[in-house]
Amino acid sequence: MNGAPWRISAAVPATALYAPLRHHRLFAPLLFAALSGASLLALLFLYRLLRRKDELHRLSRIDPLTGLINRRALQDAYQQRLAYQTRYGGREGALLVIDLDNFKQVNDRHGHQAGDRVLVAVARTLQSILRESDLAVRLGGDEFAILLPRANALQASIVAEKLRVGFNNIASAPTSVSVHASIGVALETETEPSLDALLSAADEAMYRQKPADLLVNGETRQARSRHGHGLAHW
Repeated sequence: MNGAPWRISAAVPATALYAPLRHHRLFAPLLFAALSGASLLALLFLYRLLRRKDELHRLSRIDPLTGLINRRALQDAYQQRLAYQTRYGGREGALLVIDLDNFKQVNDRHGHQAGDRVLVAVARTLQSILRESDLAVRLGGDEFAILLPRANALQASIVAEKLRVGFNNIASAPTSVSVHASIGVALETETEPSLDALLSAADEAMYRQKPADLLVNGETRQARSRHGHGLAHW
């Protein structure tokens, strides 16, 4: 000892340094570059480049206004779902398509900022009632969708009713814009195994009932349910 500073050394396995990263999608190219003798500066540049690419990929799947996933991300998720169903069997689920009634009038009367607030409020309403396994999607414009894995007709109808109640509680300050929506439900068990078929069936269910549900002033709708051809109409 004799007053000399203490030195503590410990052998740290090399794997412990990269263990947190080895499951990241950037790990393989970075490891390859390191083993190829790339300099630290080159590795840092490559890491930032790949992270940027990763971020751009993520942003391409997210709607920037509402934070919901977009149609492209839904397509990818549904392809994975079909692969799972092919391997393990079972095909019970539902897709809800939600179209806001007379949303164009909101933009025309109150401006696009008010319209954006309505869209954000709708997205939050969707997220507030969903299970962890459900997916809320902004398809585009004033059209949204919800994918409900392992949901039957009754469960999908309950979700549709919760949405209707939630939309009735939305008021976009300072204009107090009322929000009403038409909701179509399609069941996986009664459509072809493709997202396009499911979306088409839900769209048909939604548009079939929309004119009858809108009153003359276009601001109020009457919710009802019908069942036929494997579709639940709201």
